[in-house]
Amino acid sequence: MTTKNNDRQKILIVDDEPDITIALKMYLEIQGFQVDAFTDPVYALAQFKAGFYQLLILDIKMPEMNGFELYTEIKNTTITPFSSSQKLKIELSSKQSEQNH
Repeated sequence: MTTKNNDRQKILIVDDEPDITIALKMYLEIQGFQVDAFTDPVYALAQFKAGFYQLLILDIKMPEMNGFELYTEIKNTTITPFSSSQKLKIELSSKQSEQNH
C-alpha cells in the first residue's frame, strides 16, 4: 500500500554532520516519513516552510547558528511556524563528552 506524499508526516532535520543527516533521513523515509534534511542551519532557515513540519530534529552544536538559535529564528521569523491544528515536537540533540564521566 502506497501513501501519498501529502498524507505523510513531515520532518525537518538540521545537523552539521552529513553522515548523521543522511542516516536519519534514510531511516525515517523508509519508515514512511517525508524528510527535509540540511547540514547548514542558515540555509535550513532560509528554506523553512511554515506550517509544513510536524517534527524538527535540530543539532544543538553547529557552527554559525546552534539549534536553540535556529529554533528561536524559526519561531520569530514566521507568524505561525506551525498550523494551529498541529502539535509540533522539537528534538534537540547534542553529543555529550565521554571525558566528563
